Amino acid sequence: MSVYQALIVADQYDPVDVIDDLLRELEAEGISVFVSNTVKDISNVLPQLQADKPFLYYKNCQTRIRNPRLLLEWHWSNIGFHNVRLRGEYVTFIPNRSVVFRDELINSCVLVGTEAFVFDISQFDVVDLFYRKPNVRPPHIFVYSKDRPDYLKHSLDSLRYSLGEDTSVPITLFLNEPTLEMLGKVRSWNFEWMDIVCIEKNSFYSAINLAVQWANPETFVVFEDDFILPHTARDFFPNWPYLFADRLRNFDVVGWAPNTDNAPRIHRFPKLSDAYCFSDWVNGGPRFNNSCPLLLGNALATTQKYWRSCEIKAPWYLPLDSHLLRTANYSTPALRGYHIGWNQQMDGYSSAARPSDAPMQNTLRSIVTGRTETFRLDSILSQ
Repeated sequence: MSVYQALIVADQYDPVDVIDDLLRELEAEGISVFVSNTVKDISNVLPQLQADKPFLYYKNCQTRIRNPRLLLEWHWSNIGFHNVRLRGEYVTFIPNRSVVFRDELINSCVLVGTEAFVFDISQFDVVDLFYRKPNVRPPHIFVYSKDRPDYLKHSLDSLRYSLGEDTSVPITLFLNEPTLEMLGKVRSWNFEWMDIVCIEKNSFYSAINLAVQWANPETFVVFEDDFILPHTARDFFPNWPYLFADRLRNFDVVGWAPNTDNAPRIHRFPKLSDAYCFSDWVNGGPRFNNSCPLLLGNALATTQKYWRSCEIKAPWYLPLDSHLLRTANYSTPALRGYHIGWNQQMDGYSSAARPSDAPMQNTLRSIVTGRTETFRLDSILSQ
């Protein structure tokens, strides 16, 4: 076994190509690899490492460190440091100075109030930290909204932040019959990273039917206008749209669940078990003994193939989230978002009365490209 060692956190459904690529890279550098399924399981893996020798810590399989052997050699030569930190991330630890505490691997001295002796690398030309995306096409993110600009702005800001500097994920905002005031506010935000499509007549939920016909995506995310991803989403799940798309190879639906502390009492949603860390995935459905971890319709990814296989009928001509999840095998991050729609009454938004049916025919126009198309909801049945 090599005196150089690394620990990777990865579960069985993480992208195979990304994991294999990392294993090959570390093997070529002469670094022994240890794998933990979750952060909590690290406690069981640490005793297998050389107790007083530093190891590289890969908080997920996407993490990449340029010149990993060089970084380890430096820590070996400067063993007085508890950790090495790179771009704000702790990338080396020493087993007998480390412990898992509240979802994180930390230096054990912190638990007794002693400050860890950490070296921050500020030069990135030789050693650097970055993330490697799964080799899949990202899903098309559909955001649909109707005249709630404050909610929408918060949701879009959180969505953009969660993606970091990545502009490769296609995002389309569908505005249901927007007022001039709504349209003016959306234009003023200067969100150049997404297309903006106006739906002539309010189509309610059926905006997703129109979105599928408009973009014809292989995979897509339905992202509601009243859902905020926490700022830690891009820390725990970097490149999350790519992770969702890759996970759809093994699941029918992958989605972000909401924190339920703000939910109306009538819903009685279950709390997330303390057994999970924020970086974990929680799986449910027939393949998992019909366990049902909480997942609502706030931010769901699926394939168009699966979406079409579910019940599609009037008045909406699309499967609602309850239909999508009824028989699905699904996966959701343990880290949860915030559903501000439950604040609707408090914030002065009235509950919109739903008509008996949505307009059967509607015209969509992109205010970015000028593209204009007319669709019928029931056309989805014959495509």
